Amino acid sequence: MELEQLHKVCRDLEAENQHIADELSSIREESSSTLKQGVGDHIDTIPLSSTTTSTKMNGKLYHPGGNPDPSSR
Repeated sequence: MELEQLHKVCRDLEAENQHIADELSSIREESSSTLKQGVGDHIDTIPLSSTTTSTKMNGKLYHPGGNPDPSSR
């Protein structure tokens, strides 16, 4: 393949990549907007720590029930 053809293929791929990135960005904006409408503005006030399901203590992973995770032994 000639160098000129390779450059054209690269430009075409970059244009396609940008188109896909634009579509993905649009989908993310739509889903974020939909989620906020469903949950309301409170979604921004939920602390991330409230969603944590396990904690590290003494270097071992513990689950809310207090049982150590067997894989951390």
